[in-house]
Amino acid sequence: MRQDRVFTIDPDTAKDFDDALSIKKNEDGTYDVSVHIADVSHFVKPNSALDRDAKKRATSVYLIQRAVPMLPPALSEQICSLVPGEDRLAFSAVFTMNEDGKVLKKWFGKTVIRSCVRLTYRNAQDAIDGKPLSVVPASADHETMDVIHDIKILNDLA
Repeated sequence: MRQDRVFTIDPDTAKDFDDALSIKKNEDGTYDVSVHIADVSHFVKPNSALDRDAKKRATSVYLIQRAVPMLPPALSEQICSLVPGEDRLAFSAVFTMNEDGKVLKKWFGKTVIRSCVRLTYRNAQDAIDGKPLSVVPASADHETMDVIHDIKILNDLA
């Protein structure tokens, strides 16, 4: 799914981008809405020391002045993070929906994605509100206006 217009939406202070979205309109008028989650299982093998340590933590913890990641920063912020312009392994869920948001079909599987832009919650809200985006996609294959269009359709479907 490298060619798809995939983007992340996270808080301003996020260091790891572990989920992303994409949407495509099909010829029959339906939409394929995709949710992509970083595939850390490729790097963290079951019952390894890293896996056991991550299980003890259970989740990343966000405190007022710092975050304690579940996984080492080399994994959570770099190798597995869905940074723009980089191929990344993911688990993806693709939901085929009609214009009313009714799910008609589902697909789940392992994918390779390439995020085109990192957005903040403010960026996404600005796009919904009709304000210009202050970020530029990492790839010339994707236009800022197309990302704005995708955000608006996702908002409408929601």
